[in-house]
Amino acid sequence: MRVKLLISLLVLSALLISVFIPFFGCIKKTPSLVGPAPDCEPEPEKNKVAIVIAEDGIYDTSIISSQILEYYEAVKKDLDIENVGIKKFDGTTISELDKFIDELYLIENIAYIVLIGDDLPVANVTKDDHSNLHAIYEKLECVNRERCFNACNDLAVSYILPPVFYSSSEKVDFILKILETYTSYHDDFAAISSTYQKSALFITAKEAESPFERSDYDLPTTTVYNSEQEKVRKELKNKHIVLKYGCVHGSATSVGLGISRYGVQTTLEEYASFIEENGTPALFVQSGSCGATTIREDNLRYCCWPQIFMESGVWAYYILGGGGDQIPLMEKAFSKEETIGLAIRKNIVGQNLIFGDILAHMK
Repeated sequence: MRVKLLISLLVLSALLISVFIPFFGCIKKTPSLVGPAPDCEPEPEKNKVAIVIAEDGIYDTSIISSQILEYYEAVKKDLDIENVGIKKFDGTTISELDKFIDELYLIENIAYIVLIGDDLPVANVTKDDHSNLHAIYEKLECVNRERCFNACNDLAVSYILPPVFYSSSEKVDFILKILETYTSYHDDFAAISSTYQKSALFITAKEAESPFERSDYDLPTTTVYNSEQEKVRKELKNKHIVLKYGCVHGSATSVGLGISRYGVQTTLEEYASFIEENGTPALFVQSGSCGATTIREDNLRYCCWPQIFMESGVWAYYILGGGGDQIPLMEKAFSKEETIGLAIRKNIVGQNLIFGDILAHMK
């Protein structure tokens, strides 16, 4: 009896560690407990996209609606994916939003959802409430289930949120700019993607070098230590299509990218200055640092990494988690699938948080 109890506790501990891997630096990944994860088989008729906004909210305007329709037209041209128009949510709670999304999946065959705006309940989290944030986002991708952990996701969801302490007009302008950018990416993907190398840049900390932290995209990969600031800046200017950083320290306002000339930590402002001078260094950014999912910080207007990366032109900023081979499998899937949303639906991932366009793609 004691042996069984001990085994149960060890398994539970391993699962808990695997959930929080991306947010505690360089932790050895948990071995798979049940062998290779089975492939998922999404229902083929569930293949449409919907953008959801709050009914009568600050984004429920004609100018935003017009841009959403342009985005839909570009998606149809690029991927031949149909839409069901703009969906307006009139509730106030996550449970109501979960039910709303479940019905879109069950009745209108929605497979991909972009949630827009901080007046949706997905933004009602405190700066340190990572566990609640993950629970919220995970719940929404499961239909008639509380969680998808180590199971197939029914649909894929991404979020476009403005800095929460901006004024209403600033928030609308922020969202509009991002929608315009993503529309242009779908409208002329060949031209946009031709300005990026079909490769990945992996930035890590030399003192945290570990065989368990690596890049597994199906792309040629360049690895740079964040202490090599000149080399970091050079490689960012070379514009690899994917940027991954891991085993680096981070917070809501700085992260160990190595862009700064004064040390490995890079502030939001230093990143923005680099972008203004050199353009967007990557279309896809995978974060593996603390502070990666923070979306608000004590009345700080210019915040946080999800918002600032999106504003800079990053098509998808995301965090992947899970035990065993889940993260490497997802990185390979993101490289190969028609969209990152389809990759999420076709593979088991312990957790994912996607900020930006759920229909972004690398090829």
